[in-house]
Amino acid sequence: MAAPNAVLTQVKDFVIGRGERDRNCAIPPSVIFKLCMEVRLASNRDAINQLLGGRYVIKAQSLQFHQPIAHGNNPLNVRVSQGVGHVGDHSFEYMYSIYHLQGEQSDLLATVCVVCVAVKAPGEKLPLPAAFKALATQAQQPELAAARRASHHDTLTQGLRELHMPAITAGEQDTLTTEQGKEAPTLNQALIRAEDAAYFAMPVLLRPSDEDWNHHLNNVSYVHFFEDALEIVRELAHVEFGVRDVEAIAVDYLRECTLSVRGCRVLVQLQPGPDARAIEDGSQHVPGAGPTLAFVFQGKEADGSVHIYARGRVLATAS
Repeated sequence: MAAPNAVLTQVKDFVIGRGERDRNCAIPPSVIFKLCMEVRLASNRDAINQLLGGRYVIKAQSLQFHQPIAHGNNPLNVRVSQGVGHVGDHSFEYMYSIYHLQGEQSDLLATVCVVCVAVKAPGEKLPLPAAFKALATQAQQPELAAARRASHHDTLTQGLRELHMPAITAGEQDTLTTEQGKEAPTLNQALIRAEDAAYFAMPVLLRPSDEDWNHHLNNVSYVHFFEDALEIVRELAHVEFGVRDVEAIAVDYLRECTLSVRGCRVLVQLQPGPDARAIEDGSQHVPGAGPTLAFVFQGKEADGSVHIYARGRVLATAS
């Protein structure tokens, strides 16, 4: 029987203040992802985990802006509506619609899809119980499904499940070299090369504030790292867009990372814009769209093994 206080649908209002804008007065994607996380937590996460017989972890999440955000210092009033998308055997989707509130008017600002997987332990999936599926089915709203089709999130989330990024595999980290032929630095910013592809390396110092209550890196922390790398690449590699120009971002979480992981860095693959088809991670193609950047976050564990913990891609607004 479903726990009476397990709730999958929720609506909450927020004010995005001046202090949450970045150095360019832009609202970065991490702020939107964080608001969605706040709504999830308001849905009584403990009761949902009890119903699952374990806990759910974030496997992937994606964001697509549907209108430009006004850059500046004025507070932004938003409403975040949470519902349920696809429900599978081991996973389910939280779907979010973020509205910009202006008096009596509300305009769709962005949509977010978060893919959750039920687990007993890291890497050990759980089948979704019948009681949870029944609750999730009740939370699937027709208007949400219509909005999902309109925003092409079906394509976006399916692409995340099949995400393949031709970047650096774990075993290749030690072979990376700079353009001068020297070993790729771990503690410095540098443009590096591997297999005829150009990458930018940004070292990451993990902090206790990056961890959450599960004692692994919070899913929004990775987005922060990617945003920082994007801004550094914009300045040092002369890429023509930054955080304020992001139209869509998709992140796939591959492995849980803790503060014990050392030598962490974000590798950014410099890429041209997408062709006439949807780009590789499923973000919809927009005619005249700008370039994309692919990211991986990797580090070394205590036993010396190197792993990729998250990867993703950013699509820029057309110039």
